Amino acid sequence: MMSNFEDLAKAYRRQQRDLARAQIDALQKFQDEVNAMFYDEQAKLQQLIADYLDEEPKLPGEGTFTADLTGAVHAMLTEQRPLHRKVIHDRLKEQGIHVGGKDALGNLSAYLSNDSRFKTAGRGEWTLAGVSLLPSDFADALIEYGPITPEKMKTWFLRHYEDPAHSVPYAGSDGGYQWSGQGPHHSIEVLTDQFGDTADEDDILQAANELDRECFDWAIRA
Repeated sequence: MMSNFEDLAKAYRRQQRDLARAQIDALQKFQDEVNAMFYDEQAKLQQLIADYLDEEPKLPGEGTFTADLTGAVHAMLTEQRPLHRKVIHDRLKEQGIHVGGKDALGNLSAYLSNDSRFKTAGRGEWTLAGVSLLPSDFADALIEYGPITPEKMKTWFLRHYEDPAHSVPYAGSDGGYQWSGQGPHHSIEVLTDQFGDTADEDDILQAANELDRECFDWAIRA
């Protein structure tokens, strides 16, 4: 009887998680489509203005601006990843690359989502496509061989991540922890990234749920 209840509970948790992911993916896709339409129209307007003034457009949808922006972001993520889009936006601004609009961060995400070199790392963070979230070393040789159990994944996670209270500056008047592009990291995303191809999905979910009871936002250990 207990076994049947546990199976039903696992199935319910899996269904809830899949539903949440589907909803998030649908909303992100809709936002990307809206942003893409906005930039298409903005590019056309810039081209009309440029034709009228007989000069090159300063913000073409597929021209130099996009190449400069994505090239700069690629260089950032090659040196340090993942980075929150707010950090990326601010660093671009320092380089003289301005992403404007009422939703500047959403517009930045639209540029990055249209470039196959980038992928989201969750919670507004971006990283390079085809590159695992750090740390890894192939998840420390898949936790020194043997079956990958929830307890082993928790031990591995706590070896590499810690409560931000131990290492991240906190400013209550400025939004809380000052991550500076170094987080926060979330157990389900990290464990799925590191062990998703080798560990049982239910075991990953169990380990993540137990870790979330200790802390939800995590920092990489120095």
